[in-house]
Amino acid sequence: SVHAAKMRNAETGELLSFDVPDIVNKQTPILIVDDICDGGGTFLGIASAVRSQGVTAPLGLYVTHGIFSKGFDDLLDIFDVIYTTDSFMTSERLAVRGFKNSQRVQIWNADTVLGDTTESQTK
Repeated sequence: SVHAAKMRNAETGELLSFDVPDIVNKQTPILIVDDICDGGGTFLGIASAVRSQGVTAPLGLYVTHGIFSKGFDDLLDIFDVIYTTDSFMTSERLAVRGFKNSQRVQIWNADTVLGDTTESQTK
């Protein structure tokens, strides 16, 4: 596993830079994993830094909670596949956006992936 980092302007929230260690095997598929994706800027920056190293392998993104406030288009320009759960992006929200599961964007049931946590939270 590899750990990437970002620098953000604390006052404005602007993303300033991304620190991605050297990728040795440029042909091995890479999956970027995180807990939340809002607009996707962090992942676009990290993916761009990975590509700038000459990595040609497929790039994937997995986020547990996908908000995708700016949609999927920019992310799909650089990622081959995106995985997330329906913890935020429910079927109803998807329908409003006219989106359906596809081979490139897969939205999994959160209870199946994470387990049903509602019972343990109410005790």
